[in-house]
Amino acid sequence: MKKNGIKRRTFIQGSAGALCFLAGMTGCRAQGGGLSGEWRPPFSPLQRKFPLTRGTKQPDAVRMLAGYLEAYSPPGGDIGVKGGWTAVYDLVNFAALAPYDKPVGPLMYNGVYGQVAVKKPSVAPEYEIQMEYRPTEIPEAVKARIFCSDSPVAALKHWDAEWSCQGVAGKLSYTNRERGAVLPDCVDVTSSGNSERIELRRPLTCLWTLMDAVRRLPAEAGWRQEFDLYMDLSSLRRNQTLSFAGRGTVVAAGGPLEMRFYRQTGEGIEPIHYAVDGQQRTLFVTQGQLGWALNRIDRE
Repeated sequence: MKKNGIKRRTFIQGSAGALCFLAGMTGCRAQGGGLSGEWRPPFSPLQRKFPLTRGTKQPDAVRMLAGYLEAYSPPGGDIGVKGGWTAVYDLVNFAALAPYDKPVGPLMYNGVYGQVAVKKPSVAPEYEIQMEYRPTEIPEAVKARIFCSDSPVAALKHWDAEWSCQGVAGKLSYTNRERGAVLPDCVDVTSSGNSERIELRRPLTCLWTLMDAVRRLPAEAGWRQEFDLYMDLSSLRRNQTLSFAGRGTVVAAGGPLEMRFYRQTGEGIEPIHYAVDGQQRTLFVTQGQLGWALNRIDRE
C-alpha cells in the first residue's frame, strides 16, 4: 500500500491539464447577474481582460480578483441544500506584465478563460462536474460524476471522470477515463491501464465539491476541520485544515457584498480562500493567482 500522495497521471503532465483551475468558456459581458456568458462549445477566441484601475482595497481573500470585481454583480437565484441546481463559475486569473514589455493593453489585469459547472441534482449527495478550459492554446475538458457522504466537507465515496483534449494540426490530443472508490482506510483509483491504492488517514474530499460544502459550515471563531484533498481528482494533498477566517466587505460593481471567509492550508498547496455571501452562496474561491467567481445559477 502506497503512503505517498497520488502523482498526476502522465496524460495531464506538462501544459495539458496542468491546472484544473483553468476551466471553461469565454466571451463574457460585464452587466447584471455576474459576467454572463453562454455555457456551450466551441471556445471563443476572445479572452476578456479586466484591468486593475480603481485601486479599491479588497479583503485579502479576494484581492487577486480586484479587476474582475470592478465589473462584477452577483447573479440572482439561490442554491438549495437538497439539490436541483447548477452553479456556473468563471475561471479567473491574475496577470502582471513587466513594464518593459510595453504592451498595448493593461500591465495588470484579470482574465477570464474558462468555466466550470457544478451541478447538484435533486438526489443528494451527488455532483456532476462539467469543465471546459484553455490553459494553453489547446482547449481541454473534464466531465465527472461524484458521489459523496453527508459529512461537513462532502467526503468522497466514489466517482467517474473523463479528461479530454482535442488538439489540431498534429498537436496533443487525449481522452482518459478514471474511476475511484474510497474504502475505510484507502482509495482505489483505476485509469487507462493504471491502478493505484493509496492509504488514507482522514476524510477525502475534492475542490469541486468542497466549494459547495463550505457554504454550510459554521461561522464561529476557532472552528476548524481537517481532511485530505484530492484536488481536481488527479493529485492528493494531505493534511489540510479549513478554518473560519472572519467576515468582511467585498466591493463589487453591483455594490458592497457582506461575506464570511474560510481559509484552507496544508501540504502542497498555496492557501485557498472561500467567500460565502449572506444567501449561503460561495461567490468566490481563490488560490494564489487563480480563482473562481459565481457567474450564474440554473435551477432544474
